[in-house]
Amino acid sequence: MAEIPERAYQDLAASSLFTGFSVKEIRSLCLDARCIFTAYHKDALVAFRGDSYERLLLLTRGTLIAEISDEKGTSLKMESLVGPTPVATAVLFSSEAVLPVQLRAETDAEVVTVSRQGVLDICRRDERFLRNYLKDAGDKISFLAEKIRLLRFTTIRQKIAGYFLDLSNRQGSDHLQLPYSLESLADVFGVTRPALSRCLSQMVDQNLLRRDGRDYSIVSRRNLKELLED
Repeated sequence: MAEIPERAYQDLAASSLFTGFSVKEIRSLCLDARCIFTAYHKDALVAFRGDSYERLLLLTRGTLIAEISDEKGTSLKMESLVGPTPVATAVLFSSEAVLPVQLRAETDAEVVTVSRQGVLDICRRDERFLRNYLKDAGDKISFLAEKIRLLRFTTIRQKIAGYFLDLSNRQGSDHLQLPYSLESLADVFGVTRPALSRCLSQMVDQNLLRRDGRDYSIVSRRNLKELLED
């Protein structure tokens, strides 16, 4: 069992689970919960699909790929997890707590784990952590639901059009504030970041969208709806 290095506490302070916590508070919580630190080299398998998920993984540094492999060894990338971020918060307390994906280190990575009981103890000790945990679990479920919803669209243009129109309806405006980074949005669409960036640029050039810094605006809802009918 490796001792948790000071940099890991610093990294956890930037994690969604520890929003509002000082490094000193995080250190105290991790020591009381007997958290474990593990470092992984690039391409190492961190966990297998179907593994019992009894300890929450907190990726503090590096990138993990969540993927599903079939019997032929073909892998389908589901999501990129970039530290610092918790992993599968919703799964930990499910009735069948097993990982639905395989986790592989895309880069050298560092992980802090805490037992299910340790998570419960922290939630009882500090309501801020409980609120952060519930928010993260809810956000992950919304992310996966959006990913499933967009599976009915075949092209990147259709996925963008469908997502932006739905986002416009939810936000009540054609000026859109994207809730995800382009990297995360590419994961939602099931495409690469460069492919998504190219398609967005093309749609801006074609006057379907307007870019405003990191945000986008819909120029013509009718034209985007026509894309969905192709």
